[in-house]
Amino acid sequence: MGRKRKKGNEHLPRGVYRQKGRVVYKPYLGRAGNRTIFGNEIVLGPVNMPLSKVHEAYEALSKKTPFTIGWLLNEYKKSGQFKKEPVNNSV
Repeated sequence: MGRKRKKGNEHLPRGVYRQKGRVVYKPYLGRAGNRTIFGNEIVLGPVNMPLSKVHEAYEALSKKTPFTIGWLLNEYKKSGQFKKEPVNNSV
């Protein structure tokens, strides 16, 4: 069970926090074993930014899914399996 959010962050969308004078979005990417994986922090704006602007920025970022076909192809191209020499199966 997760812990409750801090009082200053209760009204913000999921994954959005107030840190060091700015509003930050940390996208949740899932779990690996017993660890929770988050993406890189994305600064949405200053702390005094209107809540409506925070929600607009959050919706624009959260609609992008990181796991698309393009992402999958890029991951495959980075892998060692792609870099190996092709096997010639002709007999």
